[in-house]
Amino acid sequence: MKENLLFALLFMAGAAIVWIKRKREFAAASRAQRFPEITGQIDAVDIREDVREDEDDMGRRDRSVTWHPEIRYSFRIAGHSFQGNRYALLEDPSFHTKDQAEAFCARYKPGDEVAIYYDPANPRISCLDTTIDQRPVDGKTWMLIFFLLAAAAGCLFI
Repeated sequence: MKENLLFALLFMAGAAIVWIKRKREFAAASRAQRFPEITGQIDAVDIREDVREDEDDMGRRDRSVTWHPEIRYSFRIAGHSFQGNRYALLEDPSFHTKDQAEAFCARYKPGDEVAIYYDPANPRISCLDTTIDQRPVDGKTWMLIFFLLAAAAGCLFI
């Protein structure tokens, strides 16, 4: 019985850690909306293909492909050079087709001047967009928290 209680506490701690981590990420992204803007330059634009292959319990294979824009930029503050590659602080964009990713990347060409938002306390933290279009805790995070809490409850009632 003590082992079940220990596992339940571990699952509950995991749920709490997931929730706290997501809230902190969202708070940081919210803070980015107040970052000062500076003009920088696009250094390179690439698209990364992410292929995931999974197999379910029945042996069926599932393959999914997503396309991720990778935009690298640089900027100078008070004589110091900085580089960045984050589009947004909370989550970078991804697309289900290469055409969508290419259309997104068409807005950025190497050598173009762009607005860059940076953390004045730590200019290594920067991004191209400070818009937040997500909730503080998204659906995937809620599902993970629910799973961890259900596992904790299962440990207590076994």
